[in-house]
Amino acid sequence: MPGRMQIAYALTSDGRDTHADMALVSMLSARLTNPGVRLRVLADADSAEALRASRHRVLEVCDELRAVATPDGSPVFKNRWIKTQAAEFVDEACLLLDCDTIVSRSLAEAWPRITDLGAVANHNAPDLQHQVWREDLEFLRRMSWPANFSFYANGGALFFRPTPAVREFFRHWHQLWRQGAAESGRLRDQPALNTALHQSRVQATELPPSFNCQTYSVFASPDDATAIWHFYGSVDQNTHGHYTRLLSLSRQESIPELRRRIRTAIDCRILGPKPVRHGIRFKPAGAASLEAARGKKIALLLSMEFEGLYRNGGIGTYYRELSQIFHQRGWFTVLLNLSHYPTPEAMPPLPGLDCVFQVAEFEKFMELNQANRRLLECSQHSNLDRIGTQSLLFIQAVANTFPGQNIYAEFHEMCGPGYHAAKARESGWLAPDVVVGVTMHSGHEWIFEANDAILSQDSTDFLNVAAREEDSFRSADLAMFPSESLHQIVGSYGWRTEHAAKLPYSIPLSSPTPSRAPRPRRKMTIYCGGGLANRLGTLAAGYWLARFFGLKPAIWWPREPHCECPLVRLLLPPADVEVTDVSPWEAEQRKFLEPQTIVSHLPIHDLPQTSPKLLADREHLQRLMEENHRPVLYHDNWLPPWLDPAAPLRLFEREFALDEGIAREVRDFAFTHQLARRAAVHLRLTDFGVGEDHYLPAVREAIARHPDEPIFLCSDSEEAEEHYLRTFPRLFVRAKRAFVTKRAPSLPWLDPSKPFDSDQRYNVRRNEAAVIEGMHDLCLLATAADAYTVQHPNTATSSFFKFARLWNPGVGSLPDSTPSQVMSDRDLFDERHFRFPTA
Repeated sequence: MPGRMQIAYALTSDGRDTHADMALVSMLSARLTNPGVRLRVLADADSAEALRASRHRVLEVCDELRAVATPDGSPVFKNRWIKTQAAEFVDEACLLLDCDTIVSRSLAEAWPRITDLGAVANHNAPDLQHQVWREDLEFLRRMSWPANFSFYANGGALFFRPTPAVREFFRHWHQLWRQGAAESGRLRDQPALNTALHQSRVQATELPPSFNCQTYSVFASPDDATAIWHFYGSVDQNTHGHYTRLLSLSRQESIPELRRRIRTAIDCRILGPKPVRHGIRFKPAGAASLEAARGKKIALLLSMEFEGLYRNGGIGTYYRELSQIFHQRGWFTVLLNLSHYPTPEAMPPLPGLDCVFQVAEFEKFMELNQANRRLLECSQHSNLDRIGTQSLLFIQAVANTFPGQNIYAEFHEMCGPGYHAAKARESGWLAPDVVVGVTMHSGHEWIFEANDAILSQDSTDFLNVAAREEDSFRSADLAMFPSESLHQIVGSYGWRTEHAAKLPYSIPLSSPTPSRAPRPRRKMTIYCGGGLANRLGTLAAGYWLARFFGLKPAIWWPREPHCECPLVRLLLPPADVEVTDVSPWEAEQRKFLEPQTIVSHLPIHDLPQTSPKLLADREHLQRLMEENHRPVLYHDNWLPPWLDPAAPLRLFEREFALDEGIAREVRDFAFTHQLARRAAVHLRLTDFGVGEDHYLPAVREAIARHPDEPIFLCSDSEEAEEHYLRTFPRLFVRAKRAFVTKRAPSLPWLDPSKPFDSDQRYNVRRNEAAVIEGMHDLCLLATAADAYTVQHPNTATSSFFKFARLWNPGVGSLPDSTPSQVMSDRDLFDERHFRFPTA
């Protein structure tokens, strides 16, 4: 260890916020566990002044507060400006440490391992695939930076010596960070950090996870050797337990008392997460019923059907036999009955099972923390999602109860109950001792084809279930099939089955000649992201392109904070259009799309064949659609410049029917208030973060142009609506049951410091009721005689307003527009334009 070590913190604070409290707790812990350490705070000039003005106790604990000159910018910008140049402000061996940390033991063991610089792998993950955050990987590709790192370092704890190579590395890091921020608007420093490590001549050492135990990561394994706890303070601190308690006490307790509490937390090892992985455990009664499994191999059978429940002779017979085989071989065999029938009292004796749990009694035997309950809340709209989530939590609870024991969990593929467990196993969320198996029994996709004439009018549920079945089968550790014929059938639909294993009693093919696979239908996947108007615009454009190029439209409609309403609650699509209501569980859905044909505003620059210039060329777009790939239209309201915006809307409104209830309410309100004669003002605070008063000119103009008429106000903010109704008595509104809300009430609607494509940029949540009422507003705005809004600071007009002025779904007539291309309605429906020549 060097003669005297120092720890430096880059701190940006207003003098009274949590960042300063974190720094205080971290410095006190470092001083307790590493006596003689020198503590330095590197702050921008504004932060240094704020800390002194508030007399924050950080000043009492640190040895030096150094004010660093930075350019103007957001707090995050100033913080990263300092952090990426830290070596310029220190002259001894130094640990550059994030404020959201606690140092729990001596750091002396780190220094003999380091020549120039030492860091810990990101997420504490064992391999590069899981160390590099996907958004970072996309950023690296966008910047054309290398991604072949020996390991991907986390910047929360950097040990370094003041060598020339280290100073050169910091200068390069700072240069790359500035370049990335300038070109992308993103302020993340880790891609630049790792690129600089890769490109400079600094000797970087990968340190053990104990020197930066990142508690928010599923790969973190805190133990007695942990020297630095890293709590990811930018994430919800409710998950941090006692650490959050220490932060709240930092403003109340004296320094000696706070030091004593930190010492107690370190000595009693109560800083990190509970020893239970993800906090999932059984209640005492549930744990007691499993106690006989200790020391044994455990087989978990998770089934929606079991012999004795339905006596169906299929899945039920299979699981009965399987449970007996496990029992005979000494396994402890558990059934989780995923059906709500029969009741436990009606269950017949099942001699092959050691223990039976009923999913209908889930809350009786499971002890869940807040994070687990949030997971269940995500599945409240889908019975299959709920069953899959409960199964996942059940498996992990068994793994927590019997750490180190072998656990095998088997599902049937029918209805896809194993989808969540298979994906969690694939991502590393489940304990490593768990093996997930899925056995093929039926397959909704071939059932759908067999009954196509009957089911084609209501195909959505079948298609969703079929996708879950396929994905659980191909993602499982073990995939098995009992029938060669069924194996070939699902293979003909594109299921990946080469990894599947034939069960010993598998039924062979009756004929050596395989049946001819049906010719697959080419689809155009339309992924509709963003808010309501963004989705409708994308849907209209994508649907028109699908019809124009003779492709079958397949709509992905995600439920997310921007729009928590299923498509079918707003519009009824044509019978031959597939609609997949994507749940929050499928936030990674872009992995399943084929990136080489994504038509998108954001990743488009990385794909030569889909550059904006080429997509503006109609012939190139046609060639792209003719390629033997699945074309995908992403969510950025993209329209080729040669297409009149009204054209897709005309086709769209003819085939998509507005929900009958919405149409009736809009029609009645519009008729009662004679909206076809009146003006409407469009007031929308959520999209661009403008203030209420920005809309004053639009309101005054509407009132001036319609001096004798009431003015309809279309708003998405309850506070703004009250303000304008109080100020202008002539305004009237349609009463709402729900308004758009903020996900984080204390934050503004828009955070310009976030990346443009970040879900965190817009602090907006639209529940189902708010989205439906937004559709009411859009229709009413389209119906009004005149409409007014404000031009936003970025010169963009709200997509909600633009879409309303183009579209009138069944209420009145569509406004005429001047076409930007020579194409008539007859051309739209001309068969020659719809079909490509067959190969």
